[in-house]
Amino acid sequence: MGKIAKRYAVKHGINYSLNWFRWRILFLWLNGMIFPSIGNTAEVDSLIQILPTLKGKEKVEVLNRITWKLRKKKLDSALQYGEKAIPLAEKLGLKKELARANNFVGVIFRNKGNYIYALNHFYQALQIAEKEGFILETAYSYNNIGDILSRQGKNKEAGENIEKAIEFFDKAKDKRGKAYGYIRLGEVYQADSLYDKALEKYRECLRIRIEEIEEDIDGLQSIRNRIGQIYNLTQKYDSALQSYWEALRIAQEIGDKKGISGNTADIAIVYKNLEKYDSAIYFGEKALDVALEVGVAQFIQKSTGVLAELYARKEQGNFQRAYELAKLFSDAQTELIREENQKILLSLQTEYQIQKQQSEIELLNKNKHIQQLVMGALVVGLVLLASWLFSMRKAALLRKENYKRLEEQKNEIETQAESLAQANNAINAQKFAIEEKNATLEDTLQKLKTAQTKIAEAEKMASLGQMVAGIAHELNNPINFVYAGTESLQTILEDITEILEKYEEIDTTSTDKLRDLQEEIRELKEDLEYEEMKEDVFQLLADIHNGATRTTEIVTGLRTFARMDSKQAQSNDIHQNLDSTLVILNHKIEERIDIHKNYDRDLPFVTCFPGQLNQVFMNILSNAIQAIQERGEIHIETQRLEGEQIQILISDNGKGMDKKTQESIFKPFYTTKAVGEGQGLGLAITAEIVERHHGKIEVESQENQGTTFKVILPIQAIQSE
Repeated sequence: MGKIAKRYAVKHGINYSLNWFRWRILFLWLNGMIFPSIGNTAEVDSLIQILPTLKGKEKVEVLNRITWKLRKKKLDSALQYGEKAIPLAEKLGLKKELARANNFVGVIFRNKGNYIYALNHFYQALQIAEKEGFILETAYSYNNIGDILSRQGKNKEAGENIEKAIEFFDKAKDKRGKAYGYIRLGEVYQADSLYDKALEKYRECLRIRIEEIEEDIDGLQSIRNRIGQIYNLTQKYDSALQSYWEALRIAQEIGDKKGISGNTADIAIVYKNLEKYDSAIYFGEKALDVALEVGVAQFIQKSTGVLAELYARKEQGNFQRAYELAKLFSDAQTELIREENQKILLSLQTEYQIQKQQSEIELLNKNKHIQQLVMGALVVGLVLLASWLFSMRKAALLRKENYKRLEEQKNEIETQAESLAQANNAINAQKFAIEEKNATLEDTLQKLKTAQTKIAEAEKMASLGQMVAGIAHELNNPINFVYAGTESLQTILEDITEILEKYEEIDTTSTDKLRDLQEEIRELKEDLEYEEMKEDVFQLLADIHNGATRTTEIVTGLRTFARMDSKQAQSNDIHQNLDSTLVILNHKIEERIDIHKNYDRDLPFVTCFPGQLNQVFMNILSNAIQAIQERGEIHIETQRLEGEQIQILISDNGKGMDKKTQESIFKPFYTTKAVGEGQGLGLAITAEIVERHHGKIEVESQENQGTTFKVILPIQAIQSE
């Protein structure tokens, strides 16, 4: 028995060091096991009795235990014990108990509807738990914060906090807390109409509660009901019925009348959706009977709402019963509104205590507004009273027919007033929904702009990669000329050196052996092919010179092309931009494409951003090269136009485009290339750059005839970005 008591104490975070305390806990636990209907009350009473005899950590633990046990029914008493635990734990330096006490008190305030105080305590618990590294307390703090944010309609922030809670529950290996986190996360997804994600989280919660948690029957009922809700919302009615029936069975097994009423009403709603009205009415009446027995407005409203509609729909409808149910529905709804108003009032009172100065001003304004409303109401009341007295006086003088007519008019006015009030409420609801949608659209637009910027940068980097590869290829040929020429020159110089060394021997050779030495030199020159060697030297020098010249041209073109833009526009030669771009693209042109230039020699310099125009010409010329499958021609023409403008025409005789492609060619992400060969941003960026320069770009094309791009730019129209 001692081991059982110890296990209980460890599970509930109670110090086991005192022998008499151990036996007291064992007694309380056995009392709850043998008499479950009174066990919880008996345990609380016994804990309250021993409380005055406790000190230090044991007293804080028992205060927390009492707070938790009373959290659902006796909220005020629970709050008193919780608010005693917090300062005592803080005084004794018991950090874990202090975090736990703040979480428990936050739950009490949440159940009372005071979300501001609840959040305050949850954040205090989180701050302590994270600082001290208490994993489980951190998990419950995040989960409680997410619950409050969800109740306030802040679903995004709620989801983020609950996901953190699940991570910490997983680290702490707390299966019950993890299951609770999944059901809360599912509720957030359900509120956002993300039914697939909600169902996934609910199923994971169900799996944990079935496979990993013992004696969690009440939790199984709750999750079965939520799964049924998702199936009902997605019109999978057979699956919804199956889930609701299972939840109802569990509720009946544990004697949960609220659960019985709620699940039975949900079954009635499914049958209504299936147009099985008799079955729907049967279960709706059952649900209402239980709801009236427990007297909870929420369940009465749920049952009467569906029943009133069913009786009105039924053939030869029972409108008398429908009217009675509608009245019950209205009464229940009024009670729910009253309860919600009490919560709102409590929240306002709390906010008044936290921000007293600001609230006093607001309160004065509200009082002034209320006074105005009261005065207005009095005036209206007096006017109505005068009208009523006049009507009564007139009615006494008129005949019954006129009196009946007045009564009909009065009823019509009341009906119109009610309709106007309903219309006003509907307009306010629509206004709120529109504001929420606008906020969502604004957030989505910002995300799209960010994504567009990232994709544009990726397109630029891809173009840069292709350009670098082309430059490397283009530089390879002239450098090979230089490298091969120097190697050959080295070989020739070695041979010439050998011949010169023979000539140097003449000075030291006697006259009688001179003829023999001359013969050796002649034979050596023949063996080394001296005459051909002299010709090769000049040829190699010419090749090296050509390679160096070509390398210089490429580097000069690259330097022109790669100029970095400044914030100020520059006076620039468009022909240099075109030529440097052709140098970069030469490896793609090679010998299969002929380039024809028709430059206007008097073309003035243009005030522009040269680096951006390089990108324009690179994109257009690259498309022209790709459009030519085998051999072809590209024509580039520049000319000055009237009105201080210039025009650049770039034409090819490639495969051309159809009308549909021409209409979409400048749209972002539109491409005719295969997957992986481009993102469809090149010409979209080109059009944007031209527009930034206050110019315009046009395209003319025919299938199998070729394409012409026309770029028109002002000579001086842009100064800075």
